[in-house]
Amino acid sequence: MGKLARCSILIVFGLTACATPKSHPYELDEANVGAPGVEVVGLLPLNVLLALPPELDGSTRRVSAAIRSHLEECGVGVVTFGLGESRKLWNVALAGESDQGDASMQKYVETLRATRSFDALVVPNLVYREARIRAVTRKVEWDGVTRRLGVKGHPGPSDGFHWMGDFFGSMPGVSLHLAVYEDGSAPVFNSFGGIDLIHEADVSSVSGANSSWRWGLKRKPLGDPEALREGVRLAFTPYLEPPSPIPGPAQESQEN
Repeated sequence: MGKLARCSILIVFGLTACATPKSHPYELDEANVGAPGVEVVGLLPLNVLLALPPELDGSTRRVSAAIRSHLEECGVGVVTFGLGESRKLWNVALAGESDQGDASMQKYVETLRATRSFDALVVPNLVYREARIRAVTRKVEWDGVTRRLGVKGHPGPSDGFHWMGDFFGSMPGVSLHLAVYEDGSAPVFNSFGGIDLIHEADVSSVSGANSSWRWGLKRKPLGDPEALREGVRLAFTPYLEPPSPIPGPAQESQEN
């Protein structure tokens, strides 16, 4: 999978330098807004073309279900590929190829089309993206979403140490990256939609001026269904949007 990973890293991180003031970063020609002519999409499993962070492995089923549900809400048919099958067909597409770039992706799409009929291929990945922490408020912003930084535990006597003041700068946020291919070697749509934070601040050991808090993983990463729905909707916008808007996470869930 080494060659595969190198190819996909270019896809995922090539867009970060093109970030714009949009609600979330994406690239799409105006002629493709609303995916005209797309009635059926082929959907790959998450992170076929990019290594999945191990701590997100238990979240893939929930995210995949949210992606499929969104596509169905948008009124398009969905054909799926298994993980083993997708990787096997990638190896078939690359057989004898010395170049692992766009031409290989075009051949991969053609190879997949030989087994299923679809108008566009959706290649989804879960990735970490830099998220900005707003000091004091604990609000964290990235890729079109705002989430509340979770805090675990209760600090002991502070002796003048204001532990809340340490929450500033940046942290990793989980986003859904999408690349959509129709007929060409380059994606017709490339986007990021923020999903949720899987880290929280553990302040249970803070008890004095020289104490410090630490990062920890949430017990159920990507477990908020409304955050998932919002992130998936963002990632597909404006290529495919449902007929009615999908609300984001309730304010109460962001405060906890």
